[in-house]
Amino acid sequence: MKAPDESHCSRTSTFTARLRAVVLGLATAFAARGQTPTAAPAMAPAAPLVTNAIVLAGDLVIPIVVFDNVPLRDAVTALAKQAGIRAVFDPALLRQVVPEVTVKWTEVTALQGLAALLDNYGWQMTESPSSAARISVRDPGAEGPRRSLVHSAADMPTNGTPGDEVITISFDSVSLPDAVRTLAQQAGLNIQFDPALVRQKAADGSLVWTSMVTEKWEKVTARDTLLALSNQVGWQLTRLPGNPILRLGLKSP
Repeated sequence: MKAPDESHCSRTSTFTARLRAVVLGLATAFAARGQTPTAAPAMAPAAPLVTNAIVLAGDLVIPIVVFDNVPLRDAVTALAKQAGIRAVFDPALLRQVVPEVTVKWTEVTALQGLAALLDNYGWQMTESPSSAARISVRDPGAEGPRRSLVHSAADMPTNGTPGDEVITISFDSVSLPDAVRTLAQQAGLNIQFDPALVRQKAADGSLVWTSMVTEKWEKVTARDTLLALSNQVGWQLTRLPGNPILRLGLKSP
């Protein structure tokens, strides 16, 4: 039998730890509401903990959801379970090499996270003859979800963090994605990147995604700076109505 790949084991361990963090966050949220979730042993493996969380989930706001280089199918499966949905994948998806997801969201529901993730990667969830929901690639000819363009900081749904606080912001040779993530976190915003951004090229032929940011702004807000930096590199923020998770993608032509 072939020994497991070390990198695969590392991703699996990270994924297990992240799932446990999500479930513990659910337990904390219910405790704050005076409800008692199903008890689980302190050292219980991740799978039973997630099973317990299914009963409690639905539209419950989860304090924090973190995926750190988790395969897209695994991230979708985890969110579906948290939402109490039994999802099955179209066989075509099981043969695809899927990207890895790295996001950190706060104060979102599993359904909101699932909807945003599927939309971002061009997948869809439809009813099937059984009680399960079918996850498949969205039909190219089908009309996708309607998204709203975020024109100003006032349009951004926040997590309660004072993103309009006037501060000094400085980056010294920080990668563009990390700078954007930092600004979003400072502003209390939930974001994810459109996969197309990693292929975007600048006028000199270099990849925009790998560019470095060295800049200092004074008397600015994190939200306004995020919008300005995004606009500078040809990105724009959009959102699904009723969903606090914003998507950064290429500007519409």
